[in-house]
Amino acid sequence: MQNRSNTHGLLASLASVLREHGGSRSTGGTVSHRTREKRATVLFAAYKDLRQMGFNLKSCTQLGGRHITALCEKWDREKLAAATIASRLSVIRVFSGWISKPGLCRSAAFYLGSDRTRRSTINRVDKSWSAHGIDVMEKIAEVKRIDPRVGLMLDLQRCFSMRPGESIQYHPNLSYSTGAHVIAIRWGTKGGRERFETISTADQRRVLEEAKGFALGLNATVSDPSLSLKAARNHYWRVMAQCGITKKAGNITSYGLRHSRSSDLYREITGQDSPVRGGGQVAPDLDEHARRIIGSGLGHSRVNIVAAYIGKKS
Repeated sequence: MQNRSNTHGLLASLASVLREHGGSRSTGGTVSHRTREKRATVLFAAYKDLRQMGFNLKSCTQLGGRHITALCEKWDREKLAAATIASRLSVIRVFSGWISKPGLCRSAAFYLGSDRTRRSTINRVDKSWSAHGIDVMEKIAEVKRIDPRVGLMLDLQRCFSMRPGESIQYHPNLSYSTGAHVIAIRWGTKGGRERFETISTADQRRVLEEAKGFALGLNATVSDPSLSLKAARNHYWRVMAQCGITKKAGNITSYGLRHSRSSDLYREITGQDSPVRGGGQVAPDLDEHARRIIGSGLGHSRVNIVAAYIGKKS
């Protein structure tokens, strides 16, 4: 009974801290609903793991260095990816500031060693669907036969480099007017950063008009209006699994559409295939120009992140 009471007090204290700080950004402002959910999921799971490992914590504010070390050792034994460990530690690092313990959480390399956690941001393999022998339009048509809305979301990703979450939350009537030359992408973006994408092809306009057909109302998204945002996300990933658009099933993911468009844009701008597709030499200033345009379309503020999509600078 005492242990159960302690557990309740621990989780209650964590819930209280999340209510007060979970939606705040360290630089000011608020984070997205998805970020709030991620923070809560990571932290509740971490404290549950600590309890199962025998740490008798009565309040979430009792978190210490030995607890974080124990969590990292557990994750390492479970062979979690370096990126997953770093992401969880990032949440704990922010959380430690909320409980007045800044600097408590160190880098993944500190706990596991640099060799285990070293990650490359350079893509050396073309992750586009076509590189895996997939006919993009045929595959999207297959998805549309199962769920036209989800198929449209893939079209939005293909045409405008949207992330899955951005396409799920896309509001066509608020971001696009027939005949306009740009669209605004502002819902579900990383860090809440709005960006604008140029409309330059008839195919893009066709997709946007199709999106409007699904959004019946000014504030409507392209998702099923009967579903909550969380349910719409879950439904999207279920359809991806059903259609074999997963790393495990077909060695492709919907993110491959962003990779494909990035390489296609690089060729349009430079006249050469991207490095990951074996392209030739490109003048440094033109290469830099192309990467800035691609990065902006992807929603990344740092140009070096583009290497994760199109490969190392030529």
